[in-house]
Parts: sequence; C-alpha cells; structure tokens
Amino acid sequence: MHPGKELTASLKEIAALKAERDERAAAAKTDHLRVETALRGSEERFRELAENINEVFWITDPLKLEILYLSPAYERIWGRSRESLYLAPETCLDAVHPEDVERVQRAEEDRRVTGTYDEEYRIVRLDGSIRWIRNRAFPVRNAAGELSRIVGVAEDVTERKHAELELRTVEQQLRALVGRLHTVREEEARRIARELHDDLGQELTALNMELADLGIKLPNATAKQREQIARMHAIVNHTVEVVQNIASELRLGQLDVLGLTAAIEWHVMEFSERSSIPCRVTRLDEVVNMSDVQKTAVFRILQEALTNIVRHAVATEVEISLHAEAHQVVLRVSDNGRGITSAELNRENAIGLLGIRERAQMVGAVVTITGIPGKGTIITVTVPLKPTAPPST
Repeated sequence: MHPGKELTASLKEIAALKAERDERAAAAKTDHLRVETALRGSEERFRELAENINEVFWITDPLKLEILYLSPAYERIWGRSRESLYLAPETCLDAVHPEDVERVQRAEEDRRVTGTYDEEYRIVRLDGSIRWIRNRAFPVRNAAGELSRIVGVAEDVTERKHAELELRTVEQQLRALVGRLHTVREEEARRIARELHDDLGQELTALNMELADLGIKLPNATAKQREQIARMHAIVNHTVEVVQNIASELRLGQLDVLGLTAAIEWHVMEFSERSSIPCRVTRLDEVVNMSDVQKTAVFRILQEALTNIVRHAVATEVEISLHAEAHQVVLRVSDNGRGITSAELNRENAIGLLGIRERAQMVGAVVTITGIPGKGTIITVTVPLKPTAPPST
C-alpha cells in the first residue's frame, strides 16, 4: 500500500478511536451526572422528611464517634442547639436526668458495639423542665458486614408516661377501694351474723320453749294437735340450724375462734359432705405470724376455689395443702377435673377468679392458676409474711 494511503488509514483509525473514547467519556459523564442528580434528590427528600417530623432523626459514625446528622426537632425537644452537639458529641449525656445517666451510659457503650439501642429515659431541659424520651437505634453495615453507621430515632413520650403514671395511680386507688370494700363486707357480715345469732337465735329458742310449754299445758290435746305442735317444733329446730349455718358462713366463727388451720379442716369436711367430692388435706402447717386480714383472705380464697370446683371443674377429687415457711405461706388447691382453659382464665366475667385475684392483691399475695386439659386445675396462693421479731434478751 502507498505510504500516503497507509497514513490516511491510520489517521482515520485514530480518529475513530478518539471518537469512541469521547463517546464513552460523554456517556460516563452523563451517568455520573445522573447518579449525582439522583443522590441529590434522595438527600433532599431525606432532609425534607427528617426536618419535618416530630421525632429526632440522627446518624452517627461509631468509629470516629461523630454525629453526622441531627434533625431540627432536637432543638425543640431538648431545648439545646444542634451546633453544640455537633462540636462536642460527648456532651450528649449532659442533658440526661442524674438518676438515669448510669443506665443510659451503659446502653450507649453497648450501642457502639452492636448498633442497636432502645431506651426510655428523662432529660432535663435548660429551663429546668423534664421530658421523657424514647431513643431507638439501628445498625447500618457496609459490604463487608462491618458496622459503618448507626441510625436512630428519638421521640418525646412525656404525655404517654404521664398517662401511664395516672393509670397506675388509679389502679392503686381502685385496689385500695376494693380492699376497703372487702374489709367493710367482712365487718358487716360479722355484724349480721351476730344479730342473727343473738337476736333471731334467742327468739327462736324462746319460741321453742313456748311450744314445749304449750304441749305441757294442753294435756287433753288431740292427736292432731300434738302432731301439729311436733311439726312446729321441727320447723323451729330446722330454722335454728339454718340460722346457725348462715351465721357461721358470714362470721367465720371457726376462723375467729379456732384459727386458720382448724377452719380449713372444718370447711373441707363440710365441703366434702355437701358436694360428695372427696377432699384430702395433704399438709396443714400452723401459721403464727399471719395477720387477721391475711387469714380471712386465704380462707375466702379457699372457699371460692372450692365453689368453682363444684360449678365448673367436673372433678372427683380435690387436694389441699397449706405450707408455712419463714417468710411466706403457700395455699395449694388442686383437682382432677377437666382443667381450666386459657380463655376461661382471661374471661372478663369470671367473677370467681376475679374475687380470688382481688383478695390476693389486697394482702400482697401472688396467685397462679394452671389448667391441664383432662387432668385438672391447680391454684397456688403465695402470701408474704412479715418477719417475726427476735425474742428480747
């Protein structure tokens, strides 16, 4: 080929290569611009979102211990400038309530390692007001799986905390009211029992004596009249027995006079006779440092538990134990019935279970109720006892 033609071909090839290179460069520049535009758009959307929400959005570098981003809501909730925290990230604990600092500091140290964090704590604003904060964090890892960023959201939960505190106060007031109602009911029951025994009982006894005297004063009474007097005697005697039973149930005379263990023995015997369900006491410890209120609560819980067994358990056998320890007394009532279900345990209209729980709460006791399908139900009541004072020397 002629040298001139050869040179021309080479120049054309070089020009083509340069054109291809320029096209690639232009395409790369276009791609780069497209990426930059998309990135700027994402950043703008992120800032628009982060700067217009009520929560504080933040990003930190766990290696450099730097705050990379802090949304404007920080200044509104904390009452401090973002700039001060950007310049000195270590001062983030300065606003934390003194009683919460140690716990928050431990959580912060764990966060730098794991990237996770979920704490509720108080902050003290510069004006002295206190706010409750819930602060949560989530890890961001790079392609190698290393922790590169920590992203978090902090929200002001003061109103919720105040509502929870008010709810707890109301619950405590309701428990106190329920306790007082139980006490009043027991006192009223004792009063009614006393009146039944003293007033009605005496009147019935006097009536019985009058009937006996009437029989003596009517020696010539007909057989029908004597039969009528005998029936009246029987009615009065039965009424006296009914009054005595009602007074005993109301007043818990056995509990007042004989103590808790004897009252349990008596009630178990009565329960077995009335229900025809064998009831076995496997353990019955004497309790010496139990208050009258606690004894009444335990006995009433036992009564309610046995009543529930008759109504719902379909049981053929019941076991009861009262185990006394140094600092607590444990009542255990178990049956071999169908077993209470979780739905029944959580039912709002389960009056019997509600009564058991209320009486337990009144004396600071803990109740556990466990049902095993086809095998029965176990009720355990643990009553704390005040330690007895050591004997004086």
